[in-house]
Amino acid sequence: MLAQERHAHILRTLEEQGFVTVTQLAEAFSVSTESVRRDLRHLESLKKLQRVHGGARRRMEFPEAAERTSSGQDRDQPCTQELCRTAMALIQEGDMISVDAGGAAHCFAAALRENFQQLTVVTHSYEVFSLLLGKPGFRLILAGGEFLRQGSAFCGPLAEGFLRRIHIRKAFLFPYAVSLKNGFTEYISQLLPIQRAYMEQADQVIALAESVRFEKSALVQLCQPTGSMLLVTDSGLNGEYKMLYRERGLRVVTSPREAYETQSSRETRETLEIQPGVLETLGARPGAPEAAV
Repeated sequence: MLAQERHAHILRTLEEQGFVTVTQLAEAFSVSTESVRRDLRHLESLKKLQRVHGGARRRMEFPEAAERTSSGQDRDQPCTQELCRTAMALIQEGDMISVDAGGAAHCFAAALRENFQQLTVVTHSYEVFSLLLGKPGFRLILAGGEFLRQGSAFCGPLAEGFLRRIHIRKAFLFPYAVSLKNGFTEYISQLLPIQRAYMEQADQVIALAESVRFEKSALVQLCQPTGSMLLVTDSGLNGEYKMLYRERGLRVVTSPREAYETQSSRETRETLEIQPGVLETLGARPGAPEAAV
């Protein structure tokens, strides 16, 4: 297949589905993933699409938003991808979850697409909503309000009021920094009421942060972590930090197996029922040896 034919096929697929992965395209074209990535880079240079973690999506209607997330540089970092893979072991097929805004949230949403077929996802993030829009079987709920370009997300009384009228099982937050002294901290204060609404309306609050964000502080405090929350990070977390946090009664997990075992202690196995295929992919199946990082 000629390059021009591949380009036309990619754009047609994006028009129909909104998102496509590098792997899907490589299989459809019978070419290498590197050839697909070259195609995507070329089409992005022509402003025909937007490359994202693992693939591409339709170009956003708000062109500035993609580059102005609170942590957009994180989305392709290995540590971010690692903690997102770990978090997948905390989710059940058919779950009801909320997803915060930011670059790490975008990587998290890409992992949701790859690992699950049916979810209810509540979000105020335009990027997360756009990425999941083309996924059949996902029920999406967008908390609309005033659009904040700096965070590529909706905020304000309308979005906050809407979130306080719904119930979610698990709220996934992505704080900018985490410390024992200052708790979860952020730079974009306009989004704090939205994050707090998620926390109040969820059965379980799960915070994801790369290990490099531990024992650092941003401008404004979101909250102090409590023992009922779960912190997910990557395997690069300093062992002393992990011990200190656990001594304070805070649960910290750094691998899919740890995440699965922690979640199992919270819920009965009949309630948990994590999709077997996901666990095999993550190396988190009970009794299986943990995959090397």
